[in-house]
Amino acid sequence: MSTTREKDEDRELQGEADFRVFWSELKQNGEDVDSWLKFQATNYQDVDSKHGAITHLRSFHNKLMFW
Repeated sequence: MSTTREKDEDRELQGEADFRVFWSELKQNGEDVDSWLKFQATNYQDVDSKHGAITHLRSFHNKLMFW
């Protein structure tokens, strides 16, 4: 029987990491290519998956909140 951690690692490898948030580069005025379309490989944050999947994201006082 596989553990929760093994299941999370399997989902992550399959591109189903429902506990990970990615962000794009910051947009600058006058750009030729929109930075909002650029996602760097290291621009992500994982949250503790023991509480389940991320279902909502909201901005509050310039901070990203999730639940």
